[in-house]
Amino acid sequence: MTSTDTTPLLGGPNTNTNINTNNNNNNNNNQRHWSEETEDISTGPDPDSQNSGPGYRRRGGAGAGGGGRLHASESSYPYSYSSDLDGQRFSGQNRRTGLRRVLCGCCCLPCRRAYAHLQNNYSKTEKYAMGLALLFFCSAAIFLMAFVRALDAIPDSSKNGICTSRECGGFMDRVSIPDDKAQIGYFNLVDKENQEVIKSILTPETSNVQRVKDDARKRNLVKLQLLYESCMNEKNMSDVGAKPLADLVQTLTETFPVKTSVLRADTSPSVLKNNLKVLKKVNKRKASVSHGMQNIPYLMVDANTDNEAKWLDEDLSAEEYFETRVVMDTISSETVTGAGKEELASAISQLAFVGVSTMVRINVDVDPKNPDANVLFLGESGLGLPSKEYYDEEKIVATYQKIVEEMFVIVMEKDKVKDKNNNNEANTTWAEVAKNVVEFEKNLAGISSNHEGLGNSELNYNPRSLSQIAELIPTIDWSLMLEKLLGKGFKVPDSIIVSMPDYFEKLNTLLGDTPALTLQNYFAWRLVRNLSPNLAVELQKPMQQLKAALRGVSADLVAPRWETCVNVINDALGPMAGHYFVEKTFKGDSKDMAESIIDSLRTSFKKTLSNLEWLDKETRVNATAKVELLTQKIGFSIDSPDVRSPEALEDYFKNLTIDKADFFGNQIRVRAWTALRMLRDLDHPVDKNKWFMNPQAVDAYYNPSTNEIVFPAGILQQPFFHVDNPEYLNFGAIGVIAGHELTHAFDNEGRLYDAQGRLSDWWSNTTLHEFQRRSQCFINQYGNFTVKDPQGRENHVNGKLTLDENLADNGGLKKAFDAWQARFKSDLQGNKYKNHLLTGLGNYTRDQLFYMSFARVWCTQRRPASAIEGLRTEQHAPARWRVNGAVQNSEHFAQVFDCKPRSTMNPDTKCNLW
Repeated sequence: MTSTDTTPLLGGPNTNTNINTNNNNNNNNNQRHWSEETEDISTGPDPDSQNSGPGYRRRGGAGAGGGGRLHASESSYPYSYSSDLDGQRFSGQNRRTGLRRVLCGCCCLPCRRAYAHLQNNYSKTEKYAMGLALLFFCSAAIFLMAFVRALDAIPDSSKNGICTSRECGGFMDRVSIPDDKAQIGYFNLVDKENQEVIKSILTPETSNVQRVKDDARKRNLVKLQLLYESCMNEKNMSDVGAKPLADLVQTLTETFPVKTSVLRADTSPSVLKNNLKVLKKVNKRKASVSHGMQNIPYLMVDANTDNEAKWLDEDLSAEEYFETRVVMDTISSETVTGAGKEELASAISQLAFVGVSTMVRINVDVDPKNPDANVLFLGESGLGLPSKEYYDEEKIVATYQKIVEEMFVIVMEKDKVKDKNNNNEANTTWAEVAKNVVEFEKNLAGISSNHEGLGNSELNYNPRSLSQIAELIPTIDWSLMLEKLLGKGFKVPDSIIVSMPDYFEKLNTLLGDTPALTLQNYFAWRLVRNLSPNLAVELQKPMQQLKAALRGVSADLVAPRWETCVNVINDALGPMAGHYFVEKTFKGDSKDMAESIIDSLRTSFKKTLSNLEWLDKETRVNATAKVELLTQKIGFSIDSPDVRSPEALEDYFKNLTIDKADFFGNQIRVRAWTALRMLRDLDHPVDKNKWFMNPQAVDAYYNPSTNEIVFPAGILQQPFFHVDNPEYLNFGAIGVIAGHELTHAFDNEGRLYDAQGRLSDWWSNTTLHEFQRRSQCFINQYGNFTVKDPQGRENHVNGKLTLDENLADNGGLKKAFDAWQARFKSDLQGNKYKNHLLTGLGNYTRDQLFYMSFARVWCTQRRPASAIEGLRTEQHAPARWRVNGAVQNSEHFAQVFDCKPRSTMNPDTKCNLW
């Protein structure tokens, strides 16, 4: 899970808080998540998560694949943990619905028949009593399916049992990876279920929208459905073609003009005339601010004689704002004859406003040393392949270059490049343009930092003044860039945090040595690369081929359209959709039960701190205070926005316009709206109520800057959690996840932040030395684990890159077991806590079932190519090693399963920290 290091619990993709499409900042830099990152190549957001800059402190989420949020291509599968007979989810909202859900998921015909008989022949009271018994029986059936069949054979302790069996063998045999997916596991299956719930909300015939009054709740639902329908209208997208994206490329060439451009179209006076008409139209609509707009195109005006700036997003919609600033950029560039540092600043900022990062990532985030204030960050970015290592692979680079060429042909609708400035055929072909772009990216990869460095908060905290930044990289006009981003008359920030100054020094040299034409082609490709997923599917075929080359999926198959569109909804209007998701899935005692489990974990962790001999007194006191002051958030946000309140949600998204007939335009408006909200945060204190995940996310995270752990309703579902599960199952699954997130507060990154969320040095030298010595054991252990590539070659896990997640996995497992044992021993009669043995599982002890519940979470199949991508880019170890690595370090596990000394699962050397 995560720390404000948004590292996904399961290792999901890192989504940093930058200028992108995520309106509720799921990319927050400072969070650590439980899941693994699995960013989509063809339908997902900006793919350059490998270069996240200072915000990289916030990593992924709780998915099973690769990190952070589960994206369109990796989040949904044609498998459901259980089928849903009537659209209700099994989440503990009531016993009747929960029982139905279990029975459907059980795949047990006798259970289903028994349930039908129960419903038709007994009174309400009898149904309740008998239904509870059936629930326990079928819970056992599900568990047996997941575990007993998961083993190659039922383990025999005399043969080392689970110590030598493949814990997920049955899962691997029964479940195959869909051709269009890179992996499948329980996180993916639950995410698919959550998607089904959102789909039922968005589909008019199942959403009950007609039964809702004409109030904020209905208006919100209509807004969601309009966006969904615009996404589902593939015919309209096909009719529109690539023109909207081609138009953006043309606008870019006007902002960043080059005399010998192969991209630029008509630049005659008629273009300027049309731009002025657009500006006049906007001014007429907003007459009250037209005097400001005539002189200041960037959403800010001088409010008084003291030159205090006022945001005008209350007066202009995101669409009007973006339309106006593009026009003004174009007007200001009409007299430019060549590209210089001003044009670089204009192009970078213009792309930023549509959620596209270039060689510079710009974002607003919490100041690590002043967690009450927001600050501007500059980080590295801009690669089109997942990581710098791919640029050393000739086959991948050749495939990528061909795809760049094919996408330019599709978007620009020309087989041959023409120089429209002279209306003559240029000598350059699209193949040469593609080569040009890829060569620049190779050079950019050569100066990019390694992932280990990007994840280090101390290395990435380099405050600089604006003048110092101008000296560091004078090839860009930084004052102009900030003016375009923040508005004319902006207040110069006291400091801007620069990630890896060495990168920017090298970037300055690279930009100085790169022809303007190359940069224009590169900027155009960044637009195409990031926005083409919003075009008709048939126009995305080359991008699907890239995904196939990188992840081993089929190049001919794409996810069902509804899955893609549900992910669009979650990205754009996630909290609004979350309102209805929570209504359907998160009722009853779920929240109280989750709170109780996490409280027990905190008690367990504090007890551990008091007993660790290697902690000196002062460090122990400060660490204990950090646990005591830690905030826990369960289910959904209650502010910024309040997911419970339709009125609050309507107000939150009031300036975001949705057009049923304009999917591409909707996506651009979402991106502009998101960028605007993020930049506005610079002038406001940190909002500590904000969540960085939607309620429906199958993930969790720890945020060091606010010292909080967060668990969305989406992960508080079977098989991770249910109010009627025995505690040894809940603690083995969601309990370990909670312990994982809590441990992130004390991993190699989390330990750098104190109880108030400040980046500070609060460890004694002696304690720090012992921490590092013990951490090295984990680095060595996981560095010996391997993953096979598509050619069958073994590739070692990066023990340094995955250290924080490995510490969290190990600490989470131990603390969850300790917390469960304390509750179990305090209530052996089961009067307070449920620890009954499930029918059919009598051959296993509760302790064994705890570990089996933990192992089940990570049953995952992943294609070799995707596994290598994860090895290079993710901070989570592969799923297999997340299980085996943790239990290899557990003396108790070896005792419970009678693992022989020096066997694979009971090695002599065991790593121990928390």
